[in-house]
Amino acid sequence: MLLWVGPVSDMPAFCPKEVPYEKYRRYSGLVAPPATCESCSCEKPEGTCSGLPASIEIRTNACEQSGGMSVPFDGPADWDGSCTSEAALPAGAQCGGQPCAQYVGASALPGPIEEGCAVTAETPAFTKERSWLLGGLACEVEELDGACPESRRCMQDLSLPWLQCVALTGEHTCPGNYSYARFVMFDKEPADDRGCNACTCGAPEDGLCLASLHLYDDAACSAAASTTLTLGSVKEACGTIIPPGRVIGSKAITDLTYVPGTCSASGGEPIGEAREDVNTAVTFCCTYPFALPK
Repeated sequence: MLLWVGPVSDMPAFCPKEVPYEKYRRYSGLVAPPATCESCSCEKPEGTCSGLPASIEIRTNACEQSGGMSVPFDGPADWDGSCTSEAALPAGAQCGGQPCAQYVGASALPGPIEEGCAVTAETPAFTKERSWLLGGLACEVEELDGACPESRRCMQDLSLPWLQCVALTGEHTCPGNYSYARFVMFDKEPADDRGCNACTCGAPEDGLCLASLHLYDDAACSAAASTTLTLGSVKEACGTIIPPGRVIGSKAITDLTYVPGTCSASGGEPIGEAREDVNTAVTFCCTYPFALPK
């Protein structure tokens, strides 16, 4: 057969008219970088909040200030946050010669109980590319009847870059009289198992619980709240009571809410490789592109 070998971009679309029968179209020099993987991501975690502050105090000084005096202002045992007049203070209640009710402080809420995050996609989307440096087009040659002595066989020939070659499937050494060039070439579709490994999600982070502590003048939480303090599970809370020494008849904790954090995503790294499919290999052995007369 006659073989053309060169850059894939220059590869002929068809065999020439002198040898019009295409036998093989093969390639070598595979260029196949790793797959390009999209980033892994995680859904928001799910969680619940159920606990209340371990302690609540009425204080003469702000929470971040040392010294001062305080009186317990906790709810009843097993308090669920509903309205209670437990530990109510009358107007002008004194602590060491000054109004007790100047600030209200509460310890941090218990943290949320959270479930793990689900991955957005178990395996991320990916793209992969491949190209070949060289292409080979082998066109089957017919013997020319009567053109040579009986001891020889004559075939149609073309000028360079076409070469006179023999071929065998698989990888082989070449016979001595076809040692000018040897090409092992493969089907255009390589053996390709490139992809991305699975995505995973870490434990939830930065989730928190929020709630509101309301103080009322009356004993039944029926009037408008005189003071409202935002509670959180990250740190203790403290708020000012205005005016100092006002009556605190009841309290309630409402709007206990879970605020989801995030989960760190990992995985999604490229795996696998593309390689020539050895099952499609063809060895081309080519003789010198000219012959000297005997």
